[in-house]
Amino acid sequence: MPLTDRLCVLAAIPLEDRGIFLGMGATTMRPGEARACSAEHYNRQTGELWVGEAMKGYGAGAPRGETKTGDARHYTLGGPAKAWLDARPRISGPLWPNPRTGNPYRVGKLEKLWKDACAAAEVDYIAPYPSLRHSPASDLIQGGASYEDVAALMGHSSSRTTAQVYDLSKDARRAELGARLVDLEHSHSALDPP
Repeated sequence: MPLTDRLCVLAAIPLEDRGIFLGMGATTMRPGEARACSAEHYNRQTGELWVGEAMKGYGAGAPRGETKTGDARHYTLGGPAKAWLDARPRISGPLWPNPRTGNPYRVGKLEKLWKDACAAAEVDYIAPYPSLRHSPASDLIQGGASYEDVAALMGHSSSRTTAQVYDLSKDARRAELGARLVDLEHSHSALDPP
């Protein structure tokens, strides 16, 4: 999802629910990791956030376990994600609680909030996971970030994984082949009898 579309969708999410989406977009963390973030692991003064657990199910009471790679990561939040957290009263428990329950968000609730915001922003729906994890990673690489830096941000165990997933030269090759196919179709239609 292009950055301008992501920003429009984020703006359409109710403010009280927006924080977890801002956090996922700023860090590229997986939804289970964002749902497991604890207020005790966030430093308001520095914006540093430790992520070392993930919720391993869809419900608000899902069990916690290691992150997908088993590695803990540290992020320094800034911009809208930090501003959203700093505007909230000091809390304990989930860093981004569902404001209606105080518990971690259920996966279905996050998906519904994102889908409704896509509709309100008149943006084609793409699920929150690829929109807030893969799209920002692609943006970083297109902007000149190294595969190593993006791998570290995303928690990939190897920059080779990042290079394979976000190999932009594949996209360029696909676009070139698609253009050739269109050219072939046009050249053949010109030869067809009326």
